[in-house]
Amino acid sequence: MLSLNYEVEINKDHRVELTFPESLSLGKYQLVVVVDKAVNHHNDAQDDSEALMALARQVKGVGDIKDPVAWQREQRSEWDK
Repeated sequence: MLSLNYEVEINKDHRVELTFPESLSLGKYQLVVVVDKAVNHHNDAQDDSEALMALARQVKGVGDIKDPVAWQREQRSEWDK
């Protein structure tokens, strides 16, 4: 899978043209488009931490973690098994 990020402007006919790297082989691909909020160049340092934390609380099990560092170490120790 290849992940590419583009900042695009939606024009009056609501079309966007993308150019992919030449290293991408010709053929059919599944393309997933995620439309994020409009880019605000006046406030690049916008803090979305509250929204991120609200989203994290919705993930089952995340709210039950008492010691995040110990939890991470336990998860990583499984990689060595």
